[in-house]
Amino acid sequence: MKKPFFSLLILGLFNSALYAMPAPPNTLIKYNLVKLGEQQYRYDYTITNLTSTNTTPIQLFDITFDTLLYDENSLVITTPAPLSDQWSEVLLFSITGESLIYDVFSVAGVLDGQSAGVFSVEFQWQGTGIPTPQSFEIYDPDTFVVIESGTTQLQQFIDNTAPNVPVANPLQAVPTLSLFNYWILAFSLLLMGFNMPKPHQLFNSRFK
Repeated sequence: MKKPFFSLLILGLFNSALYAMPAPPNTLIKYNLVKLGEQQYRYDYTITNLTSTNTTPIQLFDITFDTLLYDENSLVITTPAPLSDQWSEVLLFSITGESLIYDVFSVAGVLDGQSAGVFSVEFQWQGTGIPTPQSFEIYDPDTFVVIESGTTQLQQFIDNTAPNVPVANPLQAVPTLSLFNYWILAFSLLLMGFNMPKPHQLFNSRFK
């Protein structure tokens, strides 16, 4: 009589754990972090709609900038065309003033299985180390209800301040001997009693 009870208990615990598991994300926002100066950086975002069903496109998303870490007066939207012409981008201050919101909207949006980018924002970093991932939220553009929230993911760090070390042309390092100089050298050695090697012999001997 106890076996059915324990079976039902285990099944109930399994179902509870299953429902407690978070649903897989429908949105992915990756970014390249580009270093422009000592504390000057740029985020290059790409947003991807991970859903495979015929659902509503991603039309409105916000990315949060903590004003304790980012100089709010330094933020500049630098998204290139034609993306900047297809999406509306604004910087909004929160009610509390503790964060600044990068607000992005498009009527067409990002359809299922597609991506949009690159959305770019330059800023002055006030934190330690390099700039960190940020929180984002996906909204219903009609009701402004939060549909999904998550954290941006670093894809690549690019340091544009690294010096470009010129690579020497190896052919420039090989000493050359002009024909005129060769005959002067040959004539001088002839006067001294030396047998001057032929040009091809001289060249081959330099690289053995």
